[in-house]
Amino acid sequence: GSMKHNVPAADRDHFVVLVQGEAKLKKIVEFSASDDAYLLLLDRNGEVQWRGHGILREDNYIPLLDAAKRLAP
Repeated sequence: GSMKHNVPAADRDHFVVLVQGEAKLKKIVEFSASDDAYLLLLDRNGEVQWRGHGILREDNYIPLLDAAKRLAP
């Protein structure tokens, strides 16, 4: 099956699957661990406002939440 079919239909608008530009993306996310999930929070202009990877814990969740609040209208 494809990656698309592994993501529930209701969640597909919140996922981006990239098949090109791997090296550039790894630089942007500060890639260091191949088994980690990576998350970027972007503003309306596509600028990275927060980045993280691995297990989401309180010590990295709080800065993510703060960044999201700053972006909220």
